[in-house]
Amino acid sequence: MYFTRNNFYDKKEGYGASNEINLKIYSAKFVDGEWVENSNLRMNSDYYSTGHPSVNQARTRIYFASDRPGGYGGTDIYYAEIHERGGIQTPINAGPIVNTEGNEMFPFINEEGKLFFSSDGHVGFGQLDVFSTISNEDGEVIDIINLGTPINSSSDDFAYYGLPNGLDGYVSSNREGGVGSDDIYKFKFTPALDVEGYVVDGVNNQMLDSVTVKLFDQITNTLVAQTTTDENGYYRFPVNRKTTYMIEAVRKTHPHKNVFFNTASTPKAQKIMRQDIVLEPVLDLKVLAGLNKIYFDFNKSDIRPDAAAELNKVIKVMNITYPNMIIKLEAHTDPVGSHAYNDNLSERRAKSTYEYLIENGVSKDRIVSYKGFGKRVPINHCTSKQDCTPEELELNRRTEFPILQIKKGIVASK
Repeated sequence: MYFTRNNFYDKKEGYGASNEINLKIYSAKFVDGEWVENSNLRMNSDYYSTGHPSVNQARTRIYFASDRPGGYGGTDIYYAEIHERGGIQTPINAGPIVNTEGNEMFPFINEEGKLFFSSDGHVGFGQLDVFSTISNEDGEVIDIINLGTPINSSSDDFAYYGLPNGLDGYVSSNREGGVGSDDIYKFKFTPALDVEGYVVDGVNNQMLDSVTVKLFDQITNTLVAQTTTDENGYYRFPVNRKTTYMIEAVRKTHPHKNVFFNTASTPKAQKIMRQDIVLEPVLDLKVLAGLNKIYFDFNKSDIRPDAAAELNKVIKVMNITYPNMIIKLEAHTDPVGSHAYNDNLSERRAKSTYEYLIENGVSKDRIVSYKGFGKRVPINHCTSKQDCTPEELELNRRTEFPILQIKKGIVASK
């Protein structure tokens, strides 16, 4: 145990400058039901004060306040490493983000390793206010935050102590309404609540990046927040307690889905809710693969380099993304020319496309057929060059990949 005691002890006054009374940190051990081995820490001095110790959960570091020379102001927050054999190493000033020209005192380290302290040098509500530190991923303090009301008041507020449950704690204050000068107050804290989750593909269970996720207040039907899933399919939103929400998730390759949840019965100690979202893919291989148009030279069926790049996208989707996908292959032409000419041309293009896919790793049993339909299945009103623009004609010159199965044992279409 580490505790603070002044150096007026056993009827002996301190012998520092001007015979002043200073604070020191002592240690004791609990052995066989008794506290023994009171020790005066080596970092103490009769010429300045060292006090208010707080030790981290791992018991590897001790924080304290001191007005020793070399600080930034009156009293500063310091820390020192605790050697595995119990010795206290050289004190280190907590730095100018924490310490000011004023007084920083009463450090406290909670279960999560966050530093709380009181200061009259940072901007606050009155005299001493309670602050906490904000650290980066490396544990370095990058900012401080005032805990605000009702922890702080226009009077002195200090000696913050939080219980391990993260909800209850104590703070001392000389605010109005107390019994005496400095009183001890108890508080109950309700932590912020977040909802987080992963968006996954319903067929292959892979995480989906670039999903637009929107959070709506279901009662008012208003958009509260919007984000996009990261490369791991992860999203996170801050939410209010006792509120009903709807999450809308949508991706170009996956139709939108709505998920409903509420925070009415969420325990006060809970800080994070988990809401994973499963999206089913669209049954359109061109969309899933992000295909551009596959071009052939006039009256030819050779696979051009630009067409090969597009077909490589199909191969990736079929062999990596959805390895159980089964498709048909269909080739179509524009309406210019005779049926016999276009039937033959589309058949040759369908075959060359099929052969390219097979030669590059797609199993034969996953393409049940390839067929050329010539000009028999237009997708618009075109019948000739006379009644269509070049762009409308081109729309009919297409390769289709109808999906018969996307998940093993489940027929997608016929």
